[in-house]
Amino acid sequence: MRFNDIIILNCLENMNNGKTYTYFSSLPGILTTRYNYIMKADDDTFIRIKRLALSLQPLPRIDMYYGFVIPCPSMNPFVHYMSGMGFILSWDLVEWIGRSLVPVNNTFGPEDKLVGQWLNSGNKAKHRFSNKPAMYDYPGTNGSMALLLLGTNAYN
Repeated sequence: MRFNDIIILNCLENMNNGKTYTYFSSLPGILTTRYNYIMKADDDTFIRIKRLALSLQPLPRIDMYYGFVIPCPSMNPFVHYMSGMGFILSWDLVEWIGRSLVPVNNTFGPEDKLVGQWLNSGNKAKHRFSNKPAMYDYPGTNGSMALLLLGTNAYN
């Protein structure tokens, strides 16, 4: 940990070869505080912290998976998985990732999809929330899209 807020992982930078597993499985040993939620977000995702925190307030703090469900036409977070632009897990799920054999044996491939597979295989994340359209991939800078930013929690 550097500067009390930068975590340096013991892995190569990669998108489909275990970085997300390394991140989540390392956190219980790195962080001294047991947080309610842990977020994984791309470095080009703009997060509106206050709005995101407000959207999490009424949600369960255990067995919870939150984000932007994909494929895009889907609205069912129990069938698919949350986009890699940014998703949140409750602390108990982060601890489970670190001690379960389910994720450790399946770390190669599209990591946002793998997280969904881990949770499904482990019969975890009974509480799933897709916050679409408050989290979305920004399609460009054309006119009316700017208005949509007012009600968002995060965009990529």
